[in-house]
Amino acid sequence: MKIRSNSFGALGGFSLAEVAISLGIVAFALTAIVGLLSATVKTSKSSMDDMLVSEMASDLVNTLRKQPFLSISSNASSVFYDVSGKRINGVDATTGVISGMADATAVSQGAVYMCAPTVVSDTSMEANGVPNLWRIRLAFQWPAGVAGSANQKTIHADIARY
Repeated sequence: MKIRSNSFGALGGFSLAEVAISLGIVAFALTAIVGLLSATVKTSKSSMDDMLVSEMASDLVNTLRKQPFLSISSNASSVFYDVSGKRINGVDATTGVISGMADATAVSQGAVYMCAPTVVSDTSMEANGVPNLWRIRLAFQWPAGVAGSANQKTIHADIARY
């Protein structure tokens, strides 16, 4: 079997310098790709947390809307959710008010997200001293039971008397 050669009679192939340069280019490209992957994973996790917090806020506001309008202000206990966004606290069947749960109990039951709702009446929307609008601040923190957690999000909502 005859080995082909170029026009100068030398055998074809790559020199050591060419191989080293091509490996350097590939290593540089792989480093950039790995750097992008870590940023992508972080952004994906943040997006997933935002989606879960939004779903939990919607669930909580809908639960508050089902209550008699004037009893909404009495429901300021913390609400706990698991990693799938399912509420761990129970809801009283007769009043529709979310039952309270201590932090230690919630954490032992697997709570990941904690929401501390704050309900305040809008004084500019009062008629005869009775509020017509509740301003609700939902302060989420995860993981639940961790003081000073960096993972926090606040959502504001309004519930009006119809």
